Amino acid sequence: MDHLVRRMLIADRDEAQPLVEHLRAYHPAGVAARLEAAFNASDDVRVRSRAVWAAGELGGEAALAFLVRCAQSETVNVRRLAASALGKVAASARLAGIARQEAIVAARRVLTALAGDAAPQVAQYARKSLQQFPAADGPEEA
Repeated sequence: MDHLVRRMLIADRDEAQPLVEHLRAYHPAGVAARLEAAFNASDDVRVRSRAVWAAGELGGEAALAFLVRCAQSETVNVRRLAASALGKVAASARLAGIARQEAIVAARRVLTALAGDAAPQVAQYARKSLQQFPAADGPEEA
């Protein structure tokens, strides 16, 4: 798994997607931990951005805390990708009927804050992700 994660983080977009598909065979928590470690160990914006994107694709609820932290990044692209990834993770948790609603509430809270981001793309992705949450999931938090 470590080799696949390393390759995926530096691959071009066309090569990264098939590697993500191979990584789906591994437990989301293990993948999320490796992505977070790679993010923390790198100063390369491309590697960090790819780690955030992959966490949304593969990490599931296990990646939520990492993605919430990434939403506070100074790098616009990292915040934009975190907004998108948070929407994916929270929506999949809800659709899977996962009872741990804290994940959905935390994602909504962060996305609500990002919807007012100074960077237009970040705000746009956050608003789009927020649309995935029906009112029945609970009150929206600011």
